Amino acid sequence: MIVVFGTTAILSERPSYPDQAPIYENRCARHGYKVWSTGKLERALAEGHEVYVCTVIPLFRPEDAWWRALVPPDRIYRPRTDARGTRQEAFDHFINEPWRRFLADIGRDWPPGVGDAIVWRETLDGSSGLLYGGHLIGFAGAA
Repeated sequence: MIVVFGTTAILSERPSYPDQAPIYENRCARHGYKVWSTGKLERALAEGHEVYVCTVIPLFRPEDAWWRALVPPDRIYRPRTDARGTRQEAFDHFINEPWRRFLADIGRDWPPGVGDAIVWRETLDGSSGLLYGGHLIGFAGAA
């Protein structure tokens, strides 16, 4: 099974279970924050799935380092550059283009009639061999 994630299915702004340690902490006095793992990526890897990440974020953040160490670089898809042009062109660049490259690389066509990959990914229930990682339930052995 191919399990594909967006970063929102990997990272959480709050713990997934009681007393869970954050995977990243920015200790800036005024704008500090913590990030936790959802446990979903770890579950997919532990179950032996083929894992990919499609993200709308063109530049990696410090809190992305831990999951990037778990996913091979050739299985991570993100916008290649900053977008220019109309709003629709920018939307397509950030939202759909990483998914188009992912699908092409695994030998699948862009689904007919799909205009928003973020909405479409929610339909990936595993029946076609593709599962959106956000549908998994994390587990207490998470990072």
